[in-house]
Order: sequence, then C-alpha cells, then structure tokens
Amino acid sequence: MGTNIFGDGVLTSEYPVFDDIFSLYDNVSGFFSKIKVDDDSIAINHAGHDDNAEDSHLFIKGTLEDHEAFIKIKNDSNVVLFKINHTGHVLAPMDITAPSVTSNTNAIIANQSNISTNATSLIQDDTDITALQSLTKVDQGAVQATYLATDNSLVQRNNTGTMFTILNTEVIQVEDQVSMYGDAQLLWIPQETVNGVLQNVPGSFVRVGRTEAVGAVAGDGIELVGRAMDVGKRNEVRITANDTAPSIEIQANKSNTAPYIRCTDENDIVVNEISEDGFSQAMVNSSNIDVIPGIDVSVSLKSGLVRHFVFLTTPWTDVSKEVVILLTTSVVDYEFNYFFTCEVSLNELTTLPQYTQSVVYVDRISKNVRKDAASQIRVVIKLELHNGENQLGDDAILNFTYNNQKMLV
Repeated sequence: MGTNIFGDGVLTSEYPVFDDIFSLYDNVSGFFSKIKVDDDSIAINHAGHDDNAEDSHLFIKGTLEDHEAFIKIKNDSNVVLFKINHTGHVLAPMDITAPSVTSNTNAIIANQSNISTNATSLIQDDTDITALQSLTKVDQGAVQATYLATDNSLVQRNNTGTMFTILNTEVIQVEDQVSMYGDAQLLWIPQETVNGVLQNVPGSFVRVGRTEAVGAVAGDGIELVGRAMDVGKRNEVRITANDTAPSIEIQANKSNTAPYIRCTDENDIVVNEISEDGFSQAMVNSSNIDVIPGIDVSVSLKSGLVRHFVFLTTPWTDVSKEVVILLTTSVVDYEFNYFFTCEVSLNELTTLPQYTQSVVYVDRISKNVRKDAASQIRVVIKLELHNGENQLGDDAILNFTYNNQKMLV
C-alpha cells in the first residue's frame, strides 16, 4: 500500500491489485466473500452471512449533500437515467415500466375523468343548493316550508295530513282509503279526438260525491251522464240516499232494443228486464202436457213465470167437459206466501190458412193452502165454440202460462 499527498493537500491511500489475488489469503478459493468501504458505509455481502447485520446484499448509508446521490446511473451522453438522491427519493427521468405502474396509471386516468364529471355535477348541485337557499329565505319573499297548501313554499311532510290544492299525477296508489268531505267529489270526464286534438266530451261525466249544485243535497251520491244522443237527449243514472229524491233515477234514451235495466243469472241468462215496454220476466221453464177433456192432469208447481204447451190427445167436442190442471208441490206451506195468476190461449202460430174462431178460457182458479200437507192449485179451462165450429181438433195446442210470484211478508 502507498500513500500520496496531492497538490490540494488530500491524503490518498492506494491499494495494489495483484495478478494472483488469491495468493494473498489462506484457504480462499475463487472469490471475495464480502467488500466493505469506509467503515461499512458501503458494503457488499451475502444477506445470509452471519456477520451481515443489515441482512442485505448491498448496503449504503451516510449523510449526503444536496448535490450527492446514493445511486446514479448515466448513459454515454452523460444523461441521468436513474438516481436515488440524498433524501432516498427514487428519480427516474426516463420513466419506470412495470405492470403495477401501468395498472395504476390507467386507474389514475379513469379517476381524472370521474373527477371531471363529478366536478361538473358538484357545480350543478351548488347551483341547485343556491336556488333552494333562495327559496327558503323568508327575507327574499319565500315562505317557510309547511304542510299547508301555501303557494311559493316547500312541502313539509306531516303524517297526520299534508295538503295540496291541485295534484297532477298519472297513478295514485292507496293502501287504506280515500276520504272526501263536504263539497268534495270524484269526477271523471270522457274524452274524444276532434281534428287530431284530444278534447273533453261536453256534458258527459261520472261523478261520485257532492252534486254540482252545491247545497242541493238531494243530488249527492253517484251520477252518470252519457254522451248526447241528440239535442237534449242523454242517458243518465242518479243514485242518492235522500228522502226528497228517488234512490235510483234513470233517464233512458236508447237507440235500439236495449232495455233500461237488465238482470242476468250466473250463466249470463237474462232473468228480467225493464224497458219502454215495461217489466219483462224470463220463463222459468217450459214443458208439454198431454190432456183429455174431462180427465184431470197433475203437474209440478214451480215459482216464477212458467209456460206449459197443452196438447189434446182427442178432439174436444163436448163443451160441458173441462180440462183441469192440478198444480201441486211437495213442500208444506209452500204456497202461503205466493200470489198466483194464469192465462190460457190457443197456439195457432203454425195453423194456415184457416184460423179457429172458437176460444178457450180459464173458468176457475182455486187454491188449497194446507198446514201439514202440500198445497194445491186447481185451474179449470173451458171451451167456447163459435161460427158453427163443433169441436177443437186433436191437433190443437193450448198455451197455459202462470206466474207464481213470491211475496215478501
């Protein structure tokens, strides 16, 4: 080793490098086991060696000046490619390439886009907040939030009742009930398209609640007014519970054979109707009866309007003989609350070209209402010959119709 003193006064120690470096050490073959510089300020040592307190292959320590660096890499053009400066910061002017860095870069770019979008939304939100603040400032003419129907105010929810003057919506869903009081009403007005414009049908509506004439309680209830059939002609229905007006009032202006009222059973079969011809009742049943004048015939008694077609099995020549029909029921006291009426007529709907001039008629009706036995109704039909006719042929058909109507007692 030699020591040199240079012009600037720096003392420098130099260590010779031997060609046969391994001859300097005993029991050494191949390589150095470690290198240390300046009292372990820089050390190259296997991290697993027992004497390596830092547990690292390369160890660097020291307090450096601002212009100094722990590690620096340059190219041939003296351009710094990589550096770890005196504070330990990693500087890579030529960029760092790594999968995790690329992923983070993409995430940063996406976040920058989201930040821009959110910034725009925040600006709009700030504008909305400013507008709401303006609405809620009483000193600027706004009204404090309230559950009452107050113009130019925010709505304050009140679970016992929040009031609105007009509520425009497409659907209202109610789980409990809709309550209306005083002069309130539900009003539906039909519409039609006129010249491409949707318009209300004049004068037509369905109303539930207070009548249009406020205070005229006789009309409160339900009112249906249809389209005008002609000038002043409409179909109207009014339902009200009042002692000075009909409970149900119908003004019917039908353009065809439709009745004013129609009742049907569970099979959609018409039971009765009310029309301009009055009350019409459907036949309960129709059946055939074969009779011989002078001999009684029994059939089952039904309730309601019933028709039997009576066929003569022999000519009816003796007017003193009667056709007697006994109507019986198996129900005790069945007839006590029923009112019975009947008629008989000749059925000549298929007789051509000569019609019968003689007539048949109901001569007597009797009813026995029994306590412990079935009731019985006896109908006596007689013949009256006219215009020289001497019999009613065995091809004659009689229509025997009765209405056994139950009474409410």
